[in-house]
Amino acid sequence: MLKNITIRTRLILAFGLLLVLMLVNSISSYVAISQLNGKVTELSTNRMPRWSRPTSLSTTSTSTPGPSVIYT
Repeated sequence: MLKNITIRTRLILAFGLLLVLMLVNSISSYVAISQLNGKVTELSTNRMPRWSRPTSLSTTSTSTPGPSVIYT
């Protein structure tokens, strides 16, 4: 079957196949990066603990020196 096809046609088919494979790879990469972006956004907004400073000073002393941080 391939013996009757000219070199020009074989080259066109080969480059066409390469273009199709590159297009499929590009689309799958774009989809994967978009999904990763959504997951990173979710992690950074919903799952990370928020830091806040206490609004009033406590009169009791803590056993460890340093700033006090409250996770909310």
